[in-house]
Amino acid sequence: MRTQQLILTLALILTLATPIFSATPQTADTAGSVLLVPDAVWDGTEDSPQKGFVVLLRGSRIEAVGRAKDVNVPPRTQGR
Repeated sequence: MRTQQLILTLALILTLATPIFSATPQTADTAGSVLLVPDAVWDGTEDSPQKGFVVLLRGSRIEAVGRAKDVNVPPRTQGR
């Protein structure tokens, strides 16, 4: 009886944990790109926010920040 209870407990734990371990996290390589086009960006190099700057995100990472004409935006980027 004790063995059967242990087996059922382990089966329940494995059943609940399987989706956690099998989920594939979205990495910067597999995530889509998003282009943010704010009114201004404070980049920390100037005292005031910079007008005409964009921020390119890929997944959860900042890929590029700069003037819109200088940032290479990949095809199929959201917010283009």
